[in-house]
Amino acid sequence: MAERWRCPALLAAVTAGLGAVLAGQAQDPPFRVNRIFDRATVISPGRSARPSASIVITAPPGLRVADTGPSPRLAETTRRRMKQDGSPVAIGTYRVIRSAVMAEERPLLIHLPEDYERTTLRYPVLFHLYGQQVTNYFADAVMTAERLGGTAEIPPMIVVGVANTDRYRDCLPLQADGKGPGGADRFLRFFAEELIPFIDASYRTKPYRVLAGPQAGGAFGLHALVTRPELFNAYLLRIENPFPGAEPFRRFFLDEAAAFVQRPPTPNRFVRIVHESDVDADTAGFVRRLGEIVNGARLESLRFEVQVEPPSGDFVPLVGLPPGLRAVFAGYRMPAAPPVESLKAIEDYYRAFSVRLGVEVEPPDLVLTFAADSLIERGRLEPALELLAYEIRLHPGSLNALWRLGEVNRTLGRLEEARDCYKRFLAIQSNDAALIRKRLAEVEQAIKKQ
Repeated sequence: MAERWRCPALLAAVTAGLGAVLAGQAQDPPFRVNRIFDRATVISPGRSARPSASIVITAPPGLRVADTGPSPRLAETTRRRMKQDGSPVAIGTYRVIRSAVMAEERPLLIHLPEDYERTTLRYPVLFHLYGQQVTNYFADAVMTAERLGGTAEIPPMIVVGVANTDRYRDCLPLQADGKGPGGADRFLRFFAEELIPFIDASYRTKPYRVLAGPQAGGAFGLHALVTRPELFNAYLLRIENPFPGAEPFRRFFLDEAAAFVQRPPTPNRFVRIVHESDVDADTAGFVRRLGEIVNGARLESLRFEVQVEPPSGDFVPLVGLPPGLRAVFAGYRMPAAPPVESLKAIEDYYRAFSVRLGVEVEPPDLVLTFAADSLIERGRLEPALELLAYEIRLHPGSLNALWRLGEVNRTLGRLEEARDCYKRFLAIQSNDAALIRKRLAEVEQAIKKQ
């Protein structure tokens, strides 16, 4: 039987200021529903638990997954080990893909969204190079995706850490000395012909892909943009002297960029290049000139940003995923004002947003929850019920929607419907749910008296 446990609160920040928890006694409408429940992680056969705030990925000793589906033995081992003091904390799963293009095995690190197992939704994919750096790049990507996804700033995302086997061979379009072709084109073939199809076949993905490239991965991202722009929709790149050959690489990329802006554009592309203000003058000048070439072409289909950051003091700075992903998905969280009057208004907003982004996106759980709260507080309970029913269809495991549906139905005297909502809530999260148990007992007692 599936074992369920409760993660640390993901939405504490957004719940601040929402008001007191609904009191235990019944109230006449309109009433306030101001409780945001933590999302629960469900451990089921074939998947390991993924607390959103973990910083280590682990697998049982000796376990190796290669081109196969998730292992029930891994899930069972994880369940057993999580009950023990000192057991490891996991944020993803190791996979290994055998590549004919690269003539080698390539390790991958996969993190799925918190609610992946409780929905049928599809998700955009974040591919992060240098993925073998678990406590650095991969953990940062997972933390960012869960935190921003949990607050509806970006859609929930699948994170794929692509481990290095020979970073300069794979990421650079020229040899390290700047003489002769490098291996970036072959690495792009690996993405196009093997890795992306493998991820699409293994997981529920949307046709929207983000590439995060630190260090030499920044050079690879630039080459991918100008030679295979159809592979990725957005590029988050850090450029800080990633070129061993320096000047030959700068000339190469500026020439590629000049040719790129003359070709027919690929729609809805986003590029964000970051470097710190203390980089050498040649690197800063290169990035500035690159921006002048691309933005000077005034391509309506491409948003190209250059961000200069103050020195972080880090030996190897991170890519800058939080501001980058916020920029990629700007406008994803529907504004709270003016207040939503109907489900149709939300559907219309996300239909228009999907057109701008170039891929269909669904309204996030949190936006629907807050919109329902607004309707409830204004006494518009029937529109709130319609919205919450839609929320449950999209997000069947939404504790926020189940709680509110129970409360609205109870207030409207629909006691059986309220009872069913409370029971579904407790089936997902049974601990830290005293208020739900109290409501369920009250409703069941009222039903017996009818």
